[in-house]
Amino acid sequence: KKNHDRLEQPVLEEFARDPIALVRVHLMRMLAERSSWDREVSMVAERGLADEDAFVRRAAADAMGRHPNVRFVPALLDTWQGAAKRDTHLVHTVRLALSAHLRDRVVVAGLLIRRFDDDASKKLLTVASVTDGDAAAPLVLYHAKPGTVSPQVIQQAGRQIARFGTVEQLTRLIEQVPSW
Repeated sequence: KKNHDRLEQPVLEEFARDPIALVRVHLMRMLAERSSWDREVSMVAERGLADEDAFVRRAAADAMGRHPNVRFVPALLDTWQGAAKRDTHLVHTVRLALSAHLRDRVVVAGLLIRRFDDDASKKLLTVASVTDGDAAAPLVLYHAKPGTVSPQVIQQAGRQIARFGTVEQLTRLIEQVPSW
């Protein structure tokens, strides 16, 4: 085991509460390098998304991107929604983390049974439409509602489905396009 995998939960909690932001940033970076996360570690990372320090929030989003889990997607979407307009680095890091999640078939399968508000759906579809691989294609077909998705996202999604999707997904896209 690597040293960062050996840190006990009380030590992680202590570092997560440290008044020095740099300590919390490095904690999130260390969590990113762990081989796996349990529920307690996940909760520490999720709290990092709400940290007062922008660098900690960015490092928490990056860490979550390295450990895809359907539970993290709503938190990442909320972080994107609440990001200051000038914090383009946080938005970019969240988009990268979401993209990593959308390359995971288990995560995508879990997202297919969830409902999101229109803003979160738009953000999810924007990322799904440019995510490499075929795992995200079903999200576009499932969550895209006529009139709520920009033509640019539909075009990007169409290219993704054409490149990576199944015949069934491509057929469904062709059937749905006129309603968009």
